[in-house]
Amino acid sequence: MATYLRTSYDVLSSVFRDNAFSTETLYTALEGKENAELVHRIVLGVLERNTELDYILSQLVERLPKPAVAIIIKQGIYCLKYMDSLPDYAVIDNSVELTKQLGKIPLAGFVNAVLKKAAEGKYKLPADDGGLLYLSVKYGYTPWIIERLTKDYGREKTVEIISEKPCLMTHIRPNSRLTDKNELINYLDGENIAYTPTKVGGLLVRVTPEIKELFRRGTITYQSATSMLAAEALEVKDGMRVLDLCSAPGGKAVYVAEKNKSCEVIACDLYSHRVKLITAYARRMRVKNVYPKECDATKFNPEFEGAFDRVLVDAPCSAFGVIRRQPDVMLNRKPADIKELQQTQSDILECAAKYLKKGGVLVYSTCTMTRQENDENVAAFLAKNADYECEYQKQYFPHREIDGFFIARFIKK
Repeated sequence: MATYLRTSYDVLSSVFRDNAFSTETLYTALEGKENAELVHRIVLGVLERNTELDYILSQLVERLPKPAVAIIIKQGIYCLKYMDSLPDYAVIDNSVELTKQLGKIPLAGFVNAVLKKAAEGKYKLPADDGGLLYLSVKYGYTPWIIERLTKDYGREKTVEIISEKPCLMTHIRPNSRLTDKNELINYLDGENIAYTPTKVGGLLVRVTPEIKELFRRGTITYQSATSMLAAEALEVKDGMRVLDLCSAPGGKAVYVAEKNKSCEVIACDLYSHRVKLITAYARRMRVKNVYPKECDATKFNPEFEGAFDRVLVDAPCSAFGVIRRQPDVMLNRKPADIKELQQTQSDILECAAKYLKKGGVLVYSTCTMTRQENDENVAAFLAKNADYECEYQKQYFPHREIDGFFIARFIKK
């Protein structure tokens, strides 16, 4: 049996059945493995095309199989339909062997029959009528998310958002304490590693062994362009005290501290294991002015009152803006989550408002696009806090290396 199918199955099983995050699970599963790129493509492909694969599977069976077998079949269908480098017979045979290896021997014949029907194209996709079902199956977005975006932005903009292709390269930035962009580019040129500069001062690259080694040393880090924009919106200067209330894994806090050696960055998160991620991030990047702290951002902390020049609230959100990179978002979100998240975001903002010095800057950001979590939160915050004004607010939509992201910058008068 091809080992790549077993590896991709294990990752997908963790995501579908245990609600694991695809990016973290993939990173752990693929470290040092052969066929890592192939497994990565299969896993993300299945997650991106999950709505379509479910639709196809429903036409090939009289009754849907249990999750363990459904995952085998769905990754098989994906390989048959989208992986031209893998012969149909090999996909089917290896999927059958995987079924047996997982102790599902009585269902091996069932898997074989379903995948043969899929290979023969014995199914029909929805008609190109522009309707909700068609859009959902074609672009892989669950129907309620499409409806939500359409309500906020209209149909034309929603189709533009959901049809944006994933960026196939990873965004990195140099650690300014160890190197600079020109030196990094010279190194990449010398190693014949392709790159594309971005407007925020980073580079888009493919993750090669050389890039992994630079990351391990702390010479570079993986950080999205929009994450960098949120940190830069703070406009931190040396000597300032900065509070990052929802910090883990610590990218924005470390970026701010790295650029401003004499500032103090308190980087908070709710859970101790996530606080450890901040500590590890700062250590890898050789940054010593980040101080991780376990803290519930929704609860007022008297110790922080009026103590900071800058406060960042990169709030927990529905994460619709990063679906291209983290398609498992659609598996774990429900319509009711939006209202709950909005309340959490509002609670955090209300606490954050009390921590800023007069004349200080508060930045609120999310990696989503719902007006309920973004514009409505800004309006509600300003209505409750007369001593604040919003200097600007900007909604970013997915395009090339830019994720869907929202940034609002407030000044305390």
